[in-house]
Amino acid sequence: MLSMLVVTDRPIDQQSSFTSEGEHSSEAIDAIRLRHGFMPVGELLELTKTGNSVLDPYSTLVAQGVRIGRDNVIYPGVTILCDCVSACVLGGAGTPCGLPL
Repeated sequence: MLSMLVVTDRPIDQQSSFTSEGEHSSEAIDAIRLRHGFMPVGELLELTKTGNSVLDPYSTLVAQGVRIGRDNVIYPGVTILCDCVSACVLGGAGTPCGLPL
């Protein structure tokens, strides 16, 4: 199995994805993802059009600059980071998976 992590020095704050009523808002979740440089959930789901399987798009974080090929299986808990000076490419038929804690 393949695991990929490119570390950046970008700080992560403790923003909440809850609405004022205490419910999750998909717009709030996407706004937080975008603020930290990650693809919104809808963009992750678009990857399925090229044969990719994103098993849990809500626990999967992929940086906006990452290019993903075809027929990959992306398991829950995967985070793929890429800073602004690196090129991050995941080819085809790979299986990135989360690392155990």
